[in-house]
Amino acid sequence: MVSFVSATIYVLVHLATYYLFVHVLGKGHIKHKDNKELLEKYEPFHRVDVNNWSVIKQLPMILLFWPRMGLALINLILYPLSVYLLVIGINVNEL
Repeated sequence: MVSFVSATIYVLVHLATYYLFVHVLGKGHIKHKDNKELLEKYEPFHRVDVNNWSVIKQLPMILLFWPRMGLALINLILYPLSVYLLVIGINVNEL
């Protein structure tokens, strides 16, 4: 029972994240997808795939979003620390 509840919470958090990024923060892409005046004015930012956005098609990416973000943060923290440890004792004036 606990694993079912955990899996449900995991999926709901990721679907809420998807909803936040696509339907709240990306509302402009969806709202103005057919506005020709804006599309001509902001052509580099025009998304041609807005009509194809689907939760089912993006489910693998949605469900792995936070684990990937966690790994990226760990990498951003550990990389500088490992570089600082590796350069201990190196005299930069002799390079």
